[in-house]
Amino acid sequence: PAAPADRPAPNFEPPPIKMEKVRYNPLRTLRPQTYFLDVGQGNYSTTAVTLTASGSDLVGHHSLGTSVRIDPGAPEPRIDFDYGYGGLPVGLGASFTRQVVPRAFGFSVSGKDVPFDETLTKKWLPVNSYIGGNEHAVLHLLYSRFVTMVLHDAGFIDFDEPFTRFRAHGMIVREGAKMSKSRGNVVNPDDYINEWGADAFRTYLMFLGPYEEGGDFQDKGISGVKRFLDRLWRSVHDARWEGALEPEVQRKLHQTIKKVGDDIPRLSYNTAIAAMMEYMNTMRSGERIPHVDDVRPLVQLVSPFAPHIAEELWSVLGNAGSVFDSGWPTYDPALVVEDRIVMPVQVNGKTRGTIDVLKGVTQDEAVAAALAQPGIAKFVTGPTKKIIFVPGRMLNIVV
Repeated sequence: PAAPADRPAPNFEPPPIKMEKVRYNPLRTLRPQTYFLDVGQGNYSTTAVTLTASGSDLVGHHSLGTSVRIDPGAPEPRIDFDYGYGGLPVGLGASFTRQVVPRAFGFSVSGKDVPFDETLTKKWLPVNSYIGGNEHAVLHLLYSRFVTMVLHDAGFIDFDEPFTRFRAHGMIVREGAKMSKSRGNVVNPDDYINEWGADAFRTYLMFLGPYEEGGDFQDKGISGVKRFLDRLWRSVHDARWEGALEPEVQRKLHQTIKKVGDDIPRLSYNTAIAAMMEYMNTMRSGERIPHVDDVRPLVQLVSPFAPHIAEELWSVLGNAGSVFDSGWPTYDPALVVEDRIVMPVQVNGKTRGTIDVLKGVTQDEAVAAALAQPGIAKFVTGPTKKIIFVPGRMLNIVV
C-alpha cells in the first residue's frame, strides 16, 4: 500500500496482504440485540481492514483494534462502525471477506530474518527521556532495563540502558492525601474547566509545585492563575503601538525569556510560570500601559501553558499565522545580566540593612547610599574610624 502523503514511503516491501474468510459470530453481548464482530488483533496494531459482504458492494473501511457493531434488531440490519462509518444493509448470517493490509511504517525489520533492524535501532534508541511515577518504577522501568541489559550482554545492541534520562513525577494531593476514589477527594476536571476555563486549569496544575514533588490541589489556588491570564488578556487589548520602550521593562522581559526557556526543558514549569507572573507585575507596575513589544513575547512564552488564550491573543496582535509557528522569542545576553546589586551594610560588624546600587559602585558612593537610609544611619553614632569595602559584596562602617 502507498504511504500517506504526510509520511515518508517505506524503504522495504511490506508483508503480503492476507485474505481471510470470516463468518458473522456474536462474540459477546453488551446489551440485547447488539453484538460485536472481532476483526482481529494479531501483529497488525495499526493496520487497515476492509470488510466486504457477500453479494453486496463495499461495506466500509475500518481500523484494527476497534470492533465492528452488528445490530440485528434494526429494521434493516447494518454493519455500523464505532467511529461513525455506516455500512450497507446486509442479511443476517452473511459471510464477509476480511482483507488485512499490513502497516506500512514503523516495522523494525526490513524483510530479513533478523529480530530488528540495526540501522533503525541506532536511529531511535536509546530513548532520550523517560518520565514516570512510582507506579512505573517496579514494572515498566525494571523490565525494560532488564531486557536492554540482556540484549547488550548478548551483543545485539551497543547500549545497556534503554533511557538516557529518567524523571520521576510527583503526586497531586488534596486535603493532605493522595487523590483516590476510596478517599472521596478526587476532582472532576470538567467542573473546573467549565468554571475557570481549560487554560487556567491547565496552567494551575503546572504551577502547583515542582514536577518531581507534585503539589497540594486547593480550589482557591486556581484564582491566582486566572488573575494572571486575565491581566495578560487586558494587557494585549490595551497595548499601545507608539512610544518608546522602557529599559527596565525590556531588561526584565529578556531575563524572563531566558528563565522560561531554561526552565521548560528541566520540567520546572512552576518556576517558569512564576517568572512570567513576576514580569507581568513589572510590565503593569503603577497601572502603566504596556507597549505591544512588551506583551508580544509574553504571549509566545505563555503558549505552551495556556494554548487557547495565546492563540487568540496572537491573532489580536495582528499576526496571521499560529503562535505555535512563530518560533520562540530570543533574548539579548547583555540585557540578561543584572546591572544593579543589593549590597549588605554592616555597622561595627553587624548587618543593619542593604543598599540597591549599580554593580560598579565605588566606596564613597556606597557609603553615601548607606548613610542616606535612616535605618542604617541611626547606628552610625560617632566618627568613622574605618571603612571596610568589598566591591560588589559588602560594606562595613566602623565607628
